[in-house]
Amino acid sequence: MNSNTKVIVAVAVVAVAVGVFFVMADSNEVASPSQTNTETQVADTQLEQAEADQVFEVGMQNFSFSEEQLSVNAGDTVTVNLTNNGGTHDFVIDELDVQSQIIGSGQTSVTFTVPEDTSGQIYSFYCSVGNHRELGMEGQLTVN
Repeated sequence: MNSNTKVIVAVAVVAVAVGVFFVMADSNEVASPSQTNTETQVADTQLEQAEADQVFEVGMQNFSFSEEQLSVNAGDTVTVNLTNNGGTHDFVIDELDVQSQIIGSGQTSVTFTVPEDTSGQIYSFYCSVGNHRELGMEGQLTVN
């Protein structure tokens, strides 16, 4: 084999190896950290909802919640799915040590268990961002 033929064969082998590498890399695509975190959050939310006795869908907007009255049973596990429809908000119940993430858009959820000995109690839930509570962003959770 002359030297020109050897160079051509070497270039062809390298080209095939590079092509195989890209084909294999593309078929074994790795999820980015943001994809993995989002998928984990969705799975966690679905698991929490599956374990919850009651699930509420609550919208948040300047300066109100879509649901101002929530009714639960003592001992229940409760999930509140929150959708932000404008502004920056959270969901807090001080006496039950409940606090969601503060979100500027999108959705979050909070899951908590209502203590067995709270039947007949009424708790305020509110948005703790700025003066939103004072502006009327508050509701009541009644325990049966």
